[in-house]
Amino acid sequence: MKKFLKIFFSILLLLIIIGAIAWFVLQEGWQWWVGLTIFFGVVGVWLGIIFFRKFLAKRKMQEFVSRIVEQDIPSIDLPGSRANSIQMLRNRWLEATNLIRLSKAQDIPWFVMLGGTESGKTTAIKHAKLSTALSTTVKNLGINKTENCEWWFLEKSIILDTSSKYVIPENELDDTEEWKEFLHLFLKYRKRKPINGVVVTISAERLLTADHMSLRDEGQNLRKRIDNLMRISWAKFPVYVMITKMDYVFGFNEVAQTLDGNKINEAAGFLNNANETWQKMVDDFFDSVFAKFSQLRNNAVNNSDETPSSGMLILPQEFIEIRAAFNEFIQPVFESNSYQEQPICRGIYLSSSKQEASAKSSILKYQGEYVSSQESDSGRQGVFLRDFFDKILPADSEMVVPAYNALRWRYLASSLGILSILSVTVALGSLLTGTYLHNRNVMNIFFNEYKTAPYLGNDVATNIVTLDNFQRTIRKIDSADKQWFLPSFGLTASSNLIDKLKLQYVDMYKKGFLIDFDKQLYQNIVKLNESTNTEEASIYIEFLTARIDSIDAHITSNKIDTNTLADRNLQMVFPNVAMIIYPQLPLAIANLTDDLYVPYLVWSKDKVAIQRNLKAMLNTLRGLLINDPDWHVIRNQKAFLPFQVDLSDFWGGALGDSAKKVVVPGIFTKEGMSRIDHFIGLVTKAGVIQGGNDPSLQAFWNWYQVEYYEAWRKFVVAFSQVQISSFNDDEKKNLALKMTGESNPYYRFLNFAARELVPNKHLANPPDWANLIMQLDSLQNLSNGESTIVNLQQRVFQGVNKLVNNNTLAQKSELFNQQIKIAGLIGDYNAALSQISPAQISDDSYLLYTGNIFAEYNGKTEPKSPVSIALLKFNQLRQALSIGNSDEISMVWQIEAGPLDFLLQYLMTKTACAIENKWDSEVVGKISTVKSSEIPKILLDKNTGLLWKFVGDTLGPFLTLDQWGYSSRSIYDKTIFAQSVSFNQEFISYINNARPAMIDYQNQYSVNIATVPVTVNPEATTKPYGVILTVQCADGEQTLKNFNYPNQLTVNWSPDKCGDTTLTILFSNLTLNKVYSGGMGFAKFLADFKTGAHEFSNSDFAESDVLEDNYKVNRITVKYKINQNVAAIGLLRNISSNIPQDATNCNNSQKR
Repeated sequence: MKKFLKIFFSILLLLIIIGAIAWFVLQEGWQWWVGLTIFFGVVGVWLGIIFFRKFLAKRKMQEFVSRIVEQDIPSIDLPGSRANSIQMLRNRWLEATNLIRLSKAQDIPWFVMLGGTESGKTTAIKHAKLSTALSTTVKNLGINKTENCEWWFLEKSIILDTSSKYVIPENELDDTEEWKEFLHLFLKYRKRKPINGVVVTISAERLLTADHMSLRDEGQNLRKRIDNLMRISWAKFPVYVMITKMDYVFGFNEVAQTLDGNKINEAAGFLNNANETWQKMVDDFFDSVFAKFSQLRNNAVNNSDETPSSGMLILPQEFIEIRAAFNEFIQPVFESNSYQEQPICRGIYLSSSKQEASAKSSILKYQGEYVSSQESDSGRQGVFLRDFFDKILPADSEMVVPAYNALRWRYLASSLGILSILSVTVALGSLLTGTYLHNRNVMNIFFNEYKTAPYLGNDVATNIVTLDNFQRTIRKIDSADKQWFLPSFGLTASSNLIDKLKLQYVDMYKKGFLIDFDKQLYQNIVKLNESTNTEEASIYIEFLTARIDSIDAHITSNKIDTNTLADRNLQMVFPNVAMIIYPQLPLAIANLTDDLYVPYLVWSKDKVAIQRNLKAMLNTLRGLLINDPDWHVIRNQKAFLPFQVDLSDFWGGALGDSAKKVVVPGIFTKEGMSRIDHFIGLVTKAGVIQGGNDPSLQAFWNWYQVEYYEAWRKFVVAFSQVQISSFNDDEKKNLALKMTGESNPYYRFLNFAARELVPNKHLANPPDWANLIMQLDSLQNLSNGESTIVNLQQRVFQGVNKLVNNNTLAQKSELFNQQIKIAGLIGDYNAALSQISPAQISDDSYLLYTGNIFAEYNGKTEPKSPVSIALLKFNQLRQALSIGNSDEISMVWQIEAGPLDFLLQYLMTKTACAIENKWDSEVVGKISTVKSSEIPKILLDKNTGLLWKFVGDTLGPFLTLDQWGYSSRSIYDKTIFAQSVSFNQEFISYINNARPAMIDYQNQYSVNIATVPVTVNPEATTKPYGVILTVQCADGEQTLKNFNYPNQLTVNWSPDKCGDTTLTILFSNLTLNKVYSGGMGFAKFLADFKTGAHEFSNSDFAESDVLEDNYKVNRITVKYKINQNVAAIGLLRNISSNIPQDATNCNNSQKR
């Protein structure tokens, strides 16, 4: 997983680098090969760093190995026993290596045997019976305990039998040092060749008796020693595991006695030919040996007439008993980890050097104790040893391979070095190629536009166009040249060309335009006299001032920056002056002159000539101003336009073009004032005035102060009149959120205006409204750092207590405390504003939030909401700072109240839209599919009617009811914050008209009707002989017949079950029908007869012509005695299916 994550993050980092380079190249508009160059450069440097770091690590390792090889620890520096042991080890190595050299046995493979105490290493080698005469030459001590390292010269290999203390140290410090000496000697005498393999031994006795923890510790120690050998030889070699002392396994001796000589010499175990994992190999080893032992047991049983021993019968099972312990031992030897090379597990074998042990069964018990075998009398014969040392080990002597780390280092070293050099070479080549192409491309920009050098003629307009194109081309190629941020490597042809073109432009501009322009300018100024209009003189003065400023700004600069104030001013006035100097010049051509002078200043090398020009312009300016003692020429200069203040500076672009209609002219700002001071400095320098006491200057500042305050007063008025209706819904939402913080437009304006209105040497005696703005801003700032100010006040008054009169100090302290208290009110006001939540999550939330505000105002709940607290703190603040009630003062307070007022308006607007949405969903939407006959029941029923439920549940907090009906409820009347929900007047009229129509709907109405004779107009020639009233209902017709004699009927009518009601008037030869249609037909009938009689005209019937012509009947009066049912007739009152579609004035763009 770690390897995968490492690869993943490496690829991710590479992709991020590629993406960043691509983005950067695209942003700069460079060609793709520039990105490729940067990429190869970055990769080359990156790989170079990695290579260098690995080289240093490798070098340190080599130095470490060299120190090991070259070190020769003097015996006198070591303790006595330790020195003797190490000296003995050195002597053994020296003796053995000399013998190898003399016997010319350098090509015989070396194997190292490692094992714990009493693991049977030496015994196994001895009983393999392969040692040559050379083995005794190096003073091997037989089968006694190995002191450090014994050399065994076998027929086909050399075995280095190491001491068990290298695996299980007896003295940690001494034995570790001795092992290091072993490694040192190995490197010293066999540095050119690694060892050919390692044999690890573990006795069966230890596997049967030792605890698993000690076995695991032994395995870990062996792993460390194997890793040490691999690191110093930079190689991986086969590792064999030999289980010795198998005679301790119950039944092994009995089986061994059945083997002939050839079988005893064979190697017993498992050889890993398939490169299996160590876990799989252990499983295969035990399975194969178990099968082999089972086969030997079966053969012994089948081929012998004697009763087999118990040990022979259960040997396979006894052998399996060591499996768990063996796994615990071998796991740390071969398991993979991140810190060590994994050894090659080549094979697992078992052996027995001498069969003298009395083995105890791990399975078989007798009388509660495990059964033990008798000592064997077979002697000391080596079982399964000879072929292991004689065939298995020599056959694998060529299996040594370079360690993974060594291979990786060699591969990475060569790969990284080559890739790094290749990447840097590609990057360097790309840079050189890119630099050349860059130079060529930059130069081609110019040569593509100018086949020949530009030249100027006698026509001013043509010259201006030529100069403009020329300087634009120069700036274009200069900008393109500067985009190349990489080294040029001496390829500077483009830069040289640009420098040459700049000098050419300076010369062309001077000779082709500037000399003649200045000549004409000075001539025009000389002609100016008292009759000359002030506007032209103002243009000249503004031009000269801007030109002087521009020269000052660029006299030591070498950069064109049209964003500087001096350059912007010059660009604004240069075309106007050009039009005056050259009246025939088209406006479009004159506008080109604004960008010609600054390049001339920057690119010119003749700074002395420019200084002379500056002096001449100062003299010219002095001559102009002498003729304008009232300073009219500076009042309307365009130089003040950048300082102009309008509503968009505070409200952003939300107000559109209307924000530009009311402005504070730039001259009446602190920056404009600074500009005037700068101008006065220039004219003082030119000698026009004699400093600040000049009468004309005093008159100008008097005029300036009056106009300054007036300009700001008008702007304050305009700002206070900004309405929420000026913004769309999204703008309202964003602004409402801003109103809860101190960065809202109102506070930003007060802060800005306070700075602009601060008195100085030119502004004195500010009006009350200006003082109030500055005081509010000061208190606002004080509230932001109230605790700090209090601490400062305490320290100041303590410090001056000895210097100031106590009464004066007390007055100062009281005033200061009062200011702190008022600042606290502003802080509380701001804190309450921050708690108001203009962005609610649903319509119900807005209705609940705003409804609580109305309830608090009406005294139904305690005023604890942020709105009520903000209102209270504002009123206390206004009372504390009461300095008059002029219109201007009221406007300032309206601005201070602006955030709260805006929030209230916003909440009213959102509440109106919430009401509108509920009206649409709960009333309009529900009756849209209802039959007109059912509308009275659904809409007007006083218990379940939708209209009255909506009015009571939703509109309760926002409507008030008096003798005149419903009207919108107002809060905070007669204050700045007066608010109400804006209801649609048609909706208010509708609910007021519907109030009398409120009904108590019943399932059935009973009406008693009695007959009265019918009459007609006196001129009629005939009279009806009867009238029949028929009510159609689901359970049958209800009929009342009137033949001019008394009759009566109780009509049981239900709007849901009854239909048409028909009145039939009978003449002798004619029948007239009046039909009241629909379920409400009977109610309509009752409405017609609410007085007991109804007069029909002949036009009410289709037979009107017959009645008039034949019978002279034009009026028929039908009468009934009716026991009126008001509830039934009430169903007809003011019923209209065209209810108002809009309950409020929330427009469609505001509906959620």
